[in-house]
Amino acid sequence: MDTVKLKDFLSYHFLSSPCFVKEDVVFISKTADEKNNCYSSDLMLMKKDGSIKRLTACKKVSAFTSFGDEILFTSSREKEKDKKQDTDFFRIDLGPGEAEKVFSLKQKVKNFQLIDENTLLVHYIDNFKTGECGWHELEAYPFCENGGGFISRETARLALYDIRQNVFSPISPRSFKVSSYFLSEDRTKILITGARWKDHVVFSDYVYEIDIPSKKVSAIMLKNGWQIERAVYLDSFILAAATDMKAHGLNQNPDFYKIENGNMVLFRRWGEAVRSSVGSDCRLGGGNTDAVYEDRYFFTTTLLNHSSICSIDKDGKIFIPPLRQGSVDSFALKDGHIASVEMRDGLLQEIYFDGERASGINIPFFAEKTVSQCEPITFENDGITLYGWVMKPVGYEEEKTYPAILDIHGGPKTVYGETYFHEMQYWAAHGYFVMFTNPRGSDGRGDDFADIRGKYGTIDFSDIMAFVDAALEKYPSIDSSRLGATGGSYGGFMSNWILGHTDRFKAIATQRSISNWMSMWGTSDIGSFFVDDECKAALLKSDFAPLLEQSPLPGIIKNGKTPTLILHSDEDYRCPVEQAYQLFAVLKEKRIPSKLILFHGENHELSRSGKPLNRIKRLEEITKWMDKYLK
Repeated sequence: MDTVKLKDFLSYHFLSSPCFVKEDVVFISKTADEKNNCYSSDLMLMKKDGSIKRLTACKKVSAFTSFGDEILFTSSREKEKDKKQDTDFFRIDLGPGEAEKVFSLKQKVKNFQLIDENTLLVHYIDNFKTGECGWHELEAYPFCENGGGFISRETARLALYDIRQNVFSPISPRSFKVSSYFLSEDRTKILITGARWKDHVVFSDYVYEIDIPSKKVSAIMLKNGWQIERAVYLDSFILAAATDMKAHGLNQNPDFYKIENGNMVLFRRWGEAVRSSVGSDCRLGGGNTDAVYEDRYFFTTTLLNHSSICSIDKDGKIFIPPLRQGSVDSFALKDGHIASVEMRDGLLQEIYFDGERASGINIPFFAEKTVSQCEPITFENDGITLYGWVMKPVGYEEEKTYPAILDIHGGPKTVYGETYFHEMQYWAAHGYFVMFTNPRGSDGRGDDFADIRGKYGTIDFSDIMAFVDAALEKYPSIDSSRLGATGGSYGGFMSNWILGHTDRFKAIATQRSISNWMSMWGTSDIGSFFVDDECKAALLKSDFAPLLEQSPLPGIIKNGKTPTLILHSDEDYRCPVEQAYQLFAVLKEKRIPSKLILFHGENHELSRSGKPLNRIKRLEEITKWMDKYLK
C-alpha cells in the first residue's frame, strides 16, 4: 500500500449538485487538470444499481437543470475571448447522442431553473458599470468582492428568458441584490431575499414576491435590522430562517419565523446554522442545501462536529436525524427519497441514497493508499467540554518520537469533523502527527459557544493551548520540542497570535491571515462591519484600543521569535494582502526567519479551489518549512 502524495488531489473527483432525473441521479464531477492548470467539470449519471455513466465531455459544465428526460446545462466551451460574460446553454437527453447548443445569453449566469419547457428563470450578474480602459470608478462600499475583484454597482438579479422568442426580461428591481430565491410549487410565484443597493453597507435583508405571469413585484417584509438566510413557501404561509442579530451580532444563528402582514413572527426557536460548516479541502462546487417537500422544509445544519439534513414541518416540529460523523454537502428530494453528496467514514465525496453510500467513484483511491484515521480527544478547559482529533503518522511506531503540526480552522464559525483533508493526510504520510480542534468561536454548539466578539486571542487561544496539552499527554510519541502551527483566515489570525504569545512552536505557516484589525477595517470586502462586530469596537468612534488589543501585530512586535512562512494571494479581498505585507515587514525588521509567498491571480479560496499548480506549490512550501525547523 502506498501513502498519500502531494499531487494525489489531482486524481480526486469533487462531486456536487445531485438532481433526480426520473429514477436516476445526475450530478457534476470536477477533476483537476494539471496540464492546463484548471479544473474540468462534467455531468455524470448514476443509475439505481450504482453504475455511473459520463453524460458530457465538454469539461466546462457549471450548472444544470432537468425537464423530463432532457437536461439543460451551461458550459463555456464555445466562449469567445471578447464575450467573457456570455453564457452558453446546451441540451442533452439521457439516451445516446451528443449535447446540442440551444442558445446563449450575454449575461453571466449564476444558476437557473425551468418554469416550463420554453421559459427560463435566470439568476444573473448585472453590471451597472465595469472597469474599462484600465480603471474602475468606485462609487460604493464594499468596492470589492473576494473572487469577484473590484465591483461598482454590481448586483445579482432575476430574469425570465423566453427561449422561443429569444426575449430576456429582468423581473427583480435593479437596486435590489438577490441573495436567494424560492419558486412556488405551482411555478407562478417567486420569493426573493436580499438587500437594497446603496453606496454603503446595508445589513437589512428584505423579502419580495414576484408574480411570474404579470411580473408584478410586491413587498413582503421591509423591516430593518433582519438578516434573512432563506424565505420559502411552506403550506399556506411564508417561512423564513432569520435573525435580528441583537444578541450575538453578525454570526448569530437563525430561528424560524412566519412572515405575516410584513412582520416577522417567531414560529420556532432553532439557534443553529442552516448550512454545513464542516471543513475540508476536497470540495469544489455547490448544489441545493434546502428544499420543501410534503409540507416540510429540509435544510442542512451543523451540529457539534458534523452536518446533517434536518427538517421542520408546518406545525413547527423539528426532525433531527441520529448523529453521524461527516458532512452533507448538497442534496435533492423526490418521491420520499434523498440523493446527497456526502463525506462519511473518512472517505472522499460520494453519492448517497437515503443515507447509504450508493456510488464508489472515489473508492479506488483508498484501495491503493494507506490513510491515517482521526482519533478523537475529549478535554476540558474553563469547565467546558471540548473536542479535538489527532492523526498519527502513517507507519507509526510507538517507541519512536515524531514532530506534530497543529492545524487551525478558519471562520472562526466553522468546525473540524471527521472528514477527509488532503493536506492533513499528506502530513501524516510525511511523518507528522496532525492535531486539530474546535475551540470556542466554532460552529455547531449554539450562539453562546460561537460568540467570541471582543475576545479574539483570549478564550479561543486558551482552548487551543489546552488541546495541545491534552494531545501531548495522550500521545507521548509527540515530541513537544518539535511542534508547528498553521491555519488560514481565522486560522491565520490564530497562527499570528501564537507567534506573538508563545514560544512553544518552532515553526509557523500563516495563510491568508489577519494581522491588524485596524488596517483591515476599510480594505476587506467585509472589512468595516465585520471588524466592528467581531472586535466589539467602532473605528469611526475612535475605538482604537480594542482593535489593537485583539490584533496579533503588537504581540508579534513585542515577543515574536518563531520562524514564520507567510502565504497570501494578491486578489484576496477577504483578508487583503496588505495584512501579509505588514506582517512580513515586521518579521524582517525584527530579523525573524521568514518568507512571504505571494500567489498571483488567486483569492481567499486558494487552498480549496485555487489553480492546481498553485495548490501544489502552497502545500509543498508549508511542508518544506515544517521540515526545515521540525525535522
